[in-house]
Amino acid sequence: MTPTETKLESKHESKTRFLNAALHVIRAKGYSATRIEDICEAAGLTKGSFFHHFDCKEALALDAADYWIEGSEALFASAPYRYHADPLDRLLAYVDFRKALLSGELPDFTCLAGTMVQEVYDTHPALREACNRCITGHAGILVPDIEEAVRQRGMHPEWTAESLALYTQATIQGAFILAKATHGAEVAAQCIDHLRRYLELLFNLRTVTPLGAILHIPYCRYVVNAALLDFRNLLVSHGYTVFDAIDTGEQRRLGPTRSGRRQELDLDPLCRIGAQRMRRVERRIQHETIILIKP
Repeated sequence: MTPTETKLESKHESKTRFLNAALHVIRAKGYSATRIEDICEAAGLTKGSFFHHFDCKEALALDAADYWIEGSEALFASAPYRYHADPLDRLLAYVDFRKALLSGELPDFTCLAGTMVQEVYDTHPALREACNRCITGHAGILVPDIEEAVRQRGMHPEWTAESLALYTQATIQGAFILAKATHGAEVAAQCIDHLRRYLELLFNLRTVTPLGAILHIPYCRYVVNAALLDFRNLLVSHGYTVFDAIDTGEQRRLGPTRSGRRQELDLDPLCRIGAQRMRRVERRIQHETIILIKP
């Protein structure tokens, strides 16, 4: 190696040390609270060396964002979940992989972009855009798998693969915030578990029955099908076949109320039925179960 090559290698190494220090310190202290002195101390280098590479702290943060993207791309490109043949298996295994990364101290597993953007979104437009590239760019790696999973299952959802990919990141970033608030990874792991369950429901990997359990209110045979039309259509759009035993010609009257009058149950959606009337329905009408059969 020539003296010039040695000098270039040394320069590259010192800059990398600053970038690695920035990843840790900013995730631990936040962007605003991080001083150049903190970065130099963590890197074990001088301020003179810092200003040889960066004009200011923002310049460091911009380079750190790009460095974060490069590291993340390499990590996820070689992650075990990529080896699943089925695209939905890859998507679910990605979620499992994100949960497995919740180890060590908070700065070890939280996101640099998610940490910075909460502070700089209004004051540092260049940094905000860099953080946006980090988060949306990472979400983009999920889009092909989501699109393929949708095609393979013959689904015609109202949502897009891009929106679902961004939703996964919203959940994960929110999980990081809760981890910081509770100073521990347990709540973040629980959030990611819920994300997995949601994806399983979205792609019909879980059988849902009865309907009342989903709505958290009883479903009675005296409320006609049309009352839950929107919800039924949602289920059908996700590939469920919905059966029920409702006779729409059946008389829909409740038993005598305390006042001695009989009251007809209207055909409004079940969610519009008042609490008092709902209690009467619970007491006086036998519940009926809607059976949901996966395609």
